[in-house]
Amino acid sequence: MEKRITKKQKMNSLQSRIFTCVEKALAIDLKNHDIQKHLHFDYGLDSLGYQKLVLLLEDEFGIEIEEQLPKSGYFASVEGIATLFSEYYSITEI
Repeated sequence: MEKRITKKQKMNSLQSRIFTCVEKALAIDLKNHDIQKHLHFDYGLDSLGYQKLVLLLEDEFGIEIEEQLPKSGYFASVEGIATLFSEYYSITEI
């Protein structure tokens, strides 16, 4: 019998991959992965960190992120980035 992967499992995997990129951009290991925490105010991601994050995400997911998107509200949290990727780029696979 084939095991079905739910939409929630796919989103959790997507968020996990994004968190890995955030940790690399911050150069730290985040103990608490809270998808709703603000990347700048809660995790301290600065403008250079956002640039690194965009490059890491592009490499991780094999996409090109349009220039205006990192300035959007989507890039405030991991949850927002995951939503953007699943809706705008149709990235849902694990």
